[in-house]
Amino acid sequence: MLAVIVTGTCQMFILAIGTNILLKKVLSKIEVLIVGTILAIGGLILLATVQYFALIYAIGVLVAVLRFKKASWFMAIVAPITSLLIMIVSDYTIIWSTIMLQVEYQDLLMNTPFVYSAFQSAIMLLYIFIAAQFFTRLKSNYLVLILLVVTIVIIYIFIYIGSLYEFPTDILTIFTILFTTFSVLTGIVFVVVTKIIQSHIENQEREVELNHLKDYTSRMEHMYIEMSLFKHDYINILVSLQGYISSGNQQELETYFKKTIVPLNKKIL
Repeated sequence: MLAVIVTGTCQMFILAIGTNILLKKVLSKIEVLIVGTILAIGGLILLATVQYFALIYAIGVLVAVLRFKKASWFMAIVAPITSLLIMIVSDYTIIWSTIMLQVEYQDLLMNTPFVYSAFQSAIMLLYIFIAAQFFTRLKSNYLVLILLVVTIVIIYIFIYIGSLYEFPTDILTIFTILFTTFSVLTGIVFVVVTKIIQSHIENQEREVELNHLKDYTSRMEHMYIEMSLFKHDYINILVSLQGYISSGNQQELETYFKKTIVPLNKKIL
Protein backbone atom coordinates (compact mmCIF):
# COMPACT_ATOMS: atom_id res chain seq x y z
CA MET A 1 0.00 0.00 0.00
CA LEU A 2 2.84 2.38 0.87
CA ALA A 3 4.49 1.70 -2.48
CA VAL A 4 1.30 2.57 -4.36
CA ILE A 5 0.84 5.82 -2.43
CA VAL A 6 4.47 6.92 -2.80
CA THR A 7 4.87 6.08 -6.49
CA GLY A 8 1.36 7.26 -7.40
CA THR A 9 1.78 10.62 -5.66
CA CYS A 10 5.22 11.14 -7.18
CA GLN A 11 3.95 10.30 -10.67
CA MET A 12 1.04 12.75 -10.41
CA PHE A 13 3.31 15.59 -9.33
CA ILE A 14 5.90 14.80 -12.00
CA LEU A 15 3.09 14.66 -14.57
CA ALA A 16 2.00 18.18 -13.60
CA ILE A 17 5.59 19.47 -13.50
CA GLY A 18 6.44 17.89 -16.86
CA THR A 19 3.37 19.38 -18.53
CA ASN A 20 4.25 22.79 -17.13
CA ILE A 21 7.83 22.54 -18.44
CA LEU A 22 6.61 21.62 -21.93
CA LEU A 23 4.40 24.71 -21.97
CA LYS A 24 7.20 27.03 -20.78
CA LYS A 25 5.89 27.25 -17.21
CA VAL A 26 2.38 28.51 -17.91
CA LEU A 27 1.57 27.61 -14.28
CA SER A 28 3.19 29.19 -11.25
CA LYS A 29 4.89 27.05 -8.58
CA ILE A 30 1.87 27.37 -6.28
CA GLU A 31 -0.49 26.38 -9.11
CA VAL A 32 1.67 23.34 -9.93
CA LEU A 33 1.56 22.34 -6.25
CA ILE A 34 -2.23 22.69 -6.13
CA VAL A 35 -2.76 20.81 -9.41
CA GLY A 36 -0.33 18.07 -8.33
CA THR A 37 -2.21 17.65 -5.04
CA ILE A 38 -5.56 17.41 -6.85
CA LEU A 39 -4.12 14.85 -9.25
CA ALA A 40 -2.56 12.83 -6.42
CA ILE A 41 -5.72 12.70 -4.28
CA GLY A 42 -8.10 11.93 -7.13
CA GLY A 43 -5.63 9.63 -8.86
CA LEU A 44 -5.00 7.49 -5.78
CA ILE A 45 -8.72 7.12 -5.14
CA LEU A 46 -9.36 6.07 -8.73
CA LEU A 47 -6.27 3.86 -8.75
CA ALA A 48 -7.98 1.59 -6.22
CA THR A 49 -10.91 1.04 -8.60
CA VAL A 50 -9.88 1.58 -12.24
CA GLN A 51 -6.13 1.14 -11.65
CA TYR A 52 -3.92 2.48 -14.46
CA PHE A 53 -6.83 4.14 -16.21
CA ALA A 54 -6.82 6.71 -13.39
CA LEU A 55 -4.24 8.50 -15.53
CA ILE A 56 -7.07 9.46 -17.90
CA TYR A 57 -8.51 11.45 -14.99
CA ALA A 58 -5.15 13.19 -14.64
CA ILE A 59 -5.14 14.10 -18.34
CA GLY A 60 -8.67 15.50 -18.05
CA VAL A 61 -7.78 17.68 -15.05
CA LEU A 62 -4.65 19.02 -16.75
CA VAL A 63 -6.56 19.84 -19.94
CA ALA A 64 -9.19 21.74 -17.92
CA VAL A 65 -6.54 23.67 -15.97
CA LEU A 66 -4.57 24.57 -19.09
CA ARG A 67 -7.68 25.77 -20.89
CA PHE A 68 -8.47 27.90 -17.83
CA LYS A 69 -4.97 29.38 -18.19
CA LYS A 70 -5.83 30.34 -21.81
CA ALA A 71 -3.73 27.64 -23.48
CA SER A 72 -5.01 26.57 -26.91
CA TRP A 73 -7.04 23.36 -27.15
CA PHE A 74 -4.24 21.75 -29.14
CA MET A 75 -1.53 22.51 -26.58
CA ALA A 76 -3.86 21.80 -23.65
CA ILE A 77 -4.37 18.26 -24.96
CA VAL A 78 -0.97 17.50 -26.49
CA ALA A 79 1.16 18.66 -23.54
CA PRO A 80 -0.42 16.38 -20.87
CA ILE A 81 -0.48 13.40 -23.27
CA THR A 82 3.18 13.96 -24.15
CA SER A 83 4.05 14.20 -20.46
CA LEU A 84 2.12 10.98 -19.79
CA LEU A 85 3.93 9.20 -22.61
CA ILE A 86 7.27 10.33 -21.24
CA MET A 87 6.29 9.05 -17.81
CA ILE A 88 5.44 5.66 -19.29
CA VAL A 89 8.68 5.65 -21.28
CA SER A 90 10.62 6.37 -18.09
CA ASP A 91 8.85 3.44 -16.41
CA TYR A 92 9.75 1.13 -19.29
CA THR A 93 13.32 2.42 -19.11
CA ILE A 94 13.45 1.21 -15.51
CA ILE A 95 11.88 -2.12 -16.53
CA TRP A 96 14.49 -2.58 -19.25
CA SER A 97 17.25 -1.70 -16.80
CA THR A 98 16.01 -4.24 -14.23
CA ILE A 99 15.91 -6.93 -16.91
CA MET A 100 19.45 -6.13 -18.02
CA LEU A 101 20.68 -6.08 -14.41
CA GLN A 102 18.66 -9.21 -13.55
CA VAL A 103 16.76 -7.41 -10.81
CA GLU A 104 13.08 -8.07 -10.12
CA TYR A 105 11.05 -5.06 -11.19
CA GLN A 106 8.25 -5.77 -8.72
CA ASP A 107 10.74 -6.03 -5.85
CA LEU A 108 12.23 -2.66 -6.73
CA LEU A 109 8.78 -1.10 -6.98
CA MET A 110 7.24 -2.61 -3.84
CA ASN A 111 10.22 -2.83 -1.49
CA THR A 112 11.98 0.44 -2.33
CA PRO A 113 9.26 2.82 -3.62
CA PHE A 114 11.26 5.93 -2.74
CA VAL A 115 14.26 4.73 -4.75
CA TYR A 116 12.01 3.75 -7.65
CA SER A 117 10.24 7.14 -7.57
CA ALA A 118 13.57 8.99 -7.46
CA PHE A 119 14.88 7.06 -10.48
CA GLN A 120 11.68 7.53 -12.44
CA SER A 121 11.49 11.25 -11.63
CA ALA A 122 15.09 11.82 -12.73
CA ILE A 123 14.63 9.86 -15.97
CA MET A 124 11.32 11.54 -16.73
CA LEU A 125 12.67 15.05 -16.16
CA LEU A 126 15.61 14.26 -18.44
CA TYR A 127 13.23 13.12 -21.19
CA ILE A 128 10.97 16.14 -20.57
CA PHE A 129 13.79 18.63 -21.08
CA ILE A 130 14.82 16.83 -24.28
CA ALA A 131 11.24 16.82 -25.59
CA ALA A 132 10.80 20.49 -24.68
CA GLN A 133 13.42 21.43 -27.29
CA PHE A 134 11.11 20.10 -30.03
CA PHE A 135 7.78 20.83 -28.34
CA THR A 136 8.08 24.60 -28.75
CA ARG A 137 8.17 24.18 -32.54
CA LEU A 138 4.80 22.46 -32.66
CA LYS A 139 1.79 24.25 -34.03
CA SER A 140 -1.82 23.13 -34.28
CA ASN A 141 -1.07 20.02 -36.33
CA TYR A 142 -3.74 17.42 -35.65
CA LEU A 143 -1.63 14.64 -37.18
CA VAL A 144 0.56 14.92 -34.08
CA LEU A 145 -2.50 14.80 -31.83
CA ILE A 146 -3.85 11.69 -33.58
CA LEU A 147 -0.42 10.05 -33.34
CA LEU A 148 -0.26 10.69 -29.59
CA VAL A 149 -3.80 9.40 -28.98
CA VAL A 150 -3.11 6.21 -30.96
CA THR A 151 0.09 5.74 -28.98
CA ILE A 152 -1.79 6.07 -25.68
CA VAL A 153 -4.40 3.54 -26.82
CA ILE A 154 -1.72 1.01 -27.83
CA ILE A 155 0.11 1.50 -24.53
CA TYR A 156 -3.04 0.88 -22.53
CA ILE A 157 -3.69 -2.27 -24.55
CA PHE A 158 -0.19 -3.43 -23.59
CA ILE A 159 -0.85 -2.60 -19.95
CA TYR A 160 -4.22 -4.35 -19.92
CA ILE A 161 -2.86 -7.52 -21.53
CA GLY A 162 0.07 -7.49 -19.16
CA SER A 163 -2.23 -7.14 -16.14
CA LEU A 164 -4.14 -10.25 -17.22
CA TYR A 165 -0.93 -12.26 -16.86
CA GLU A 166 0.16 -10.46 -13.68
CA PHE A 167 3.17 -8.97 -15.47
CA PRO A 168 5.45 -12.02 -15.71
CA THR A 169 9.05 -11.37 -16.77
CA ASP A 170 8.58 -12.81 -20.26
CA ILE A 171 5.63 -10.54 -20.96
CA LEU A 172 7.50 -7.53 -19.58
CA THR A 173 10.47 -8.33 -21.82
CA ILE A 174 8.30 -8.59 -24.93
CA PHE A 175 6.36 -5.45 -24.04
CA THR A 176 9.56 -3.54 -23.36
CA ILE A 177 11.03 -4.50 -26.73
CA LEU A 178 7.79 -3.72 -28.56
CA PHE A 179 7.30 -0.46 -26.74
CA THR A 180 10.91 0.59 -27.29
CA THR A 181 10.59 -0.12 -31.01
CA PHE A 182 7.27 1.68 -31.20
CA SER A 183 8.63 4.63 -29.21
CA VAL A 184 11.61 4.97 -31.54
CA LEU A 185 9.35 4.89 -34.60
CA THR A 186 6.96 7.35 -32.98
CA GLY A 187 9.87 9.62 -32.09
CA ILE A 188 11.15 9.51 -35.67
CA VAL A 189 7.71 10.38 -37.03
CA PHE A 190 7.38 13.11 -34.39
CA VAL A 191 10.72 14.66 -35.38
CA VAL A 192 9.95 14.39 -39.11
CA VAL A 193 6.53 16.02 -38.64
CA THR A 194 8.13 18.74 -36.52
CA LYS A 195 10.74 19.40 -39.22
CA ILE A 196 8.06 19.53 -41.91
CA ILE A 197 5.98 21.96 -39.86
CA GLN A 198 9.02 24.12 -39.14
CA SER A 199 10.01 24.11 -42.82
CA HIS A 200 6.46 25.08 -43.81
CA ILE A 201 6.47 27.95 -41.31
CA GLU A 202 9.86 29.17 -42.56
CA ASN A 203 8.63 29.04 -46.17
CA GLN A 204 5.56 31.07 -45.22
CA GLU A 205 7.72 33.62 -43.41
CA ARG A 206 10.05 33.89 -46.42
CA GLU A 207 7.06 34.34 -48.72
CA VAL A 208 5.69 37.13 -46.51
CA GLU A 209 9.11 38.82 -46.41
CA LEU A 210 9.41 38.49 -50.20
CA ASN A 211 5.99 40.08 -50.68
CA HIS A 212 7.01 42.93 -48.38
CA LEU A 213 10.22 43.37 -50.36
CA LYS A 214 8.31 43.42 -53.65
CA ASP A 215 5.88 45.99 -52.26
CA TYR A 216 8.75 48.12 -50.95
CA THR A 217 10.56 47.91 -54.30
CA SER A 218 7.39 48.87 -56.16
CA ARG A 219 6.86 51.86 -53.89
CA MET A 220 10.47 52.98 -54.33
CA GLU A 221 10.19 52.70 -58.13
CA HIS A 222 6.97 54.72 -58.08
CA MET A 223 8.60 57.34 -55.87
CA TYR A 224 11.62 57.48 -58.20
CA ILE A 225 9.38 58.06 -61.21
CA GLU A 226 7.51 60.83 -59.39
CA MET A 227 10.77 62.46 -58.34
CA SER A 228 12.06 62.29 -61.93
CA LEU A 229 8.88 63.93 -63.21
CA PHE A 230 9.08 66.57 -60.50
CA LYS A 231 12.71 67.26 -61.38
CA HIS A 232 11.81 67.59 -65.07
CA ASP A 233 8.89 69.95 -64.34
CA TYR A 234 10.98 71.92 -61.87
CA ILE A 235 13.73 72.47 -64.46
CA ASN A 236 11.16 73.54 -67.07
CA ILE A 237 9.66 76.03 -64.62
CA LEU A 238 13.06 77.50 -63.79
CA VAL A 239 13.96 77.80 -67.48
CA SER A 240 10.66 79.53 -68.26
CA LEU A 241 11.06 81.91 -65.32
CA GLN A 242 14.59 82.71 -66.38
CA GLY A 243 13.36 83.50 -69.89
CA TYR A 244 10.62 85.86 -68.70
CA ILE A 245 12.95 87.56 -66.22
CA SER A 246 15.72 87.99 -68.81
CA SER A 247 13.32 89.51 -71.33
CA GLY A 248 11.89 91.82 -68.68
CA ASN A 249 8.32 90.95 -69.69
CA GLN A 250 6.49 91.51 -66.41
CA GLN A 251 3.02 90.86 -67.85
CA GLU A 252 3.91 87.47 -69.31
CA LEU A 253 5.72 86.55 -66.08
CA GLU A 254 2.60 87.30 -64.01
CA THR A 255 0.40 85.37 -66.45
CA TYR A 256 2.74 82.37 -66.38
CA PHE A 257 2.89 82.51 -62.59
CA LYS A 258 -0.92 82.53 -62.23
CA LYS A 259 -1.49 79.77 -64.79
CA THR A 260 1.38 77.47 -63.82
CA ILE A 261 2.79 78.11 -60.34
CA VAL A 262 -0.43 78.93 -58.44
CA PRO A 263 -2.37 75.78 -59.61
CA LEU A 264 0.67 73.63 -58.86
CA ASN A 265 0.91 75.09 -55.35
CA LYS A 266 -2.80 74.38 -54.69
CA LYS A 267 -2.38 70.82 -55.98
CA ILE A 268 0.53 70.16 -53.63
CA LEU A 269 -1.33 71.59 -50.63
